[in-house]
Amino acid sequence: MDLDDSSSSGVPNSSAPEPIYVPPAIPTENLNLPKSSEDLLIDKDLVIRALAIYEPLRRFSNLVRLTQFRFEEFCGSISSTDEQNVLFVEIHIQLLKALLREDDVLSTTFGPPELKDSIQSIFYFIDPLTWPEALRTYLESDPSFEAPEIPAEYPFVSVEKRIDILTILVNQFLATTPVRDSLSTEVIKHEDHCRACARLGELIC
Repeated sequence: MDLDDSSSSGVPNSSAPEPIYVPPAIPTENLNLPKSSEDLLIDKDLVIRALAIYEPLRRFSNLVRLTQFRFEEFCGSISSTDEQNVLFVEIHIQLLKALLREDDVLSTTFGPPELKDSIQSIFYFIDPLTWPEALRTYLESDPSFEAPEIPAEYPFVSVEKRIDILTILVNQFLATTPVRDSLSTEVIKHEDHCRACARLGELIC
């Protein structure tokens, strides 16, 4: 359709939409990781995704109830796909417990009333042996939640699959009330001068 189309009276059509000009795409360069990332024990293509998991765990370590650990240690824990280690297990357990605390506050149930107690016991007696089954039960408890199917052999799966599952747990954790409250009460410092002219003015946030 011609946007400059005029009516039969010779008056420009005022109802014609304004043309939208899309600026040309700005070319972006591939992200080049520093040399220090070559000893992280995971593929370079997975480093950014691993960081997206590690950073919330570090930032909200008090809410997850985990002692802080280095990113190198985290990469080492998810790279050992043929065995479990303490850090990898504790990350899953503490994330699950944080989600369960949120569900407990919201009075969320994970099954029919006649099976409520048996299902709840699976969650509240999580230990280093039972956590994979508790994780599977939790993710499958809500049919509307689009979560990838957890392999029966989890956690003895590929690094990429481990990152997929941890990403789901971290995203769920970031939506909990304690995290939102922590972000809303955080003091945000704003600049009181203009970067361009360096003059003072009224700051509008």
